[in-house]
Parts: sequence; structure tokens; C-alpha cells
Amino acid sequence: MARSILWIVLVTFSASAGARGLSYNYFQGSYGRIDLDDSSLNADGDGYGVSGSMVINENFHVAGE
Repeated sequence: MARSILWIVLVTFSASAGARGLSYNYFQGSYGRIDLDDSSLNADGDGYGVSGSMVINENFHVAGE
């Protein structure tokens, strides 16, 4: 049941996103977490990230991360 609901939500959002056309202006925040347990390496960590892109004119874009 949960898979069916997830599938319906993904299809709905992908259809509405495709209807607008392409846009390269965006701002995105992210959070990452790693838990690596190996015989020779034990590393744990987390962190935040920010990225974005902006159209200056038809031929130039600015992207940063």
C-alpha cells in the first residue's frame, strides 16, 4: 500500500514539474550523514550543504555549491 501511495505522489509531482518547462534557477539545501564501519576504518559524520543556480541572461548562468 505504501509503495502505491509513493508511486502516485512521484508521478503527480513529475507531471506537474514537466508542464512548466525548464528553469535553471534554483536554491537547494541538503543534509548528509555517513556511518562507515570497516575493519580498518571507523568514520562517522554529518554535515549541511547549500547549492544553487541562477540565469543571468540567455547565454550565461551562475552555479555554486
